[in-house]
Amino acid sequence: MHSDANRRIFKFEEKPKDPALLDELQIPATLLKELGLQESAELYQGSMGIYVFNRKVLIDCLKNDEDDFGKNIIPASLQSTK
Repeated sequence: MHSDANRRIFKFEEKPKDPALLDELQIPATLLKELGLQESAELYQGSMGIYVFNRKVLIDCLKNDEDDFGKNIIPASLQSTK
């Protein structure tokens, strides 16, 4: 996944394998520096399936027939907020 400067997730890919996409998802050097890490580190943000939602947002996200958060619900909710 990828988040902005406010740590708000704006991109989520389920188990990416494409090298170009992995490069795109790497934590940017500016954020690494802000986190006190080496700017040259090849690090990625990941999801372990623990989510915190605003109640209304969660209810809105669940108004569908999907059953997989990582594969369907989160990507669909990110698309609907663009």
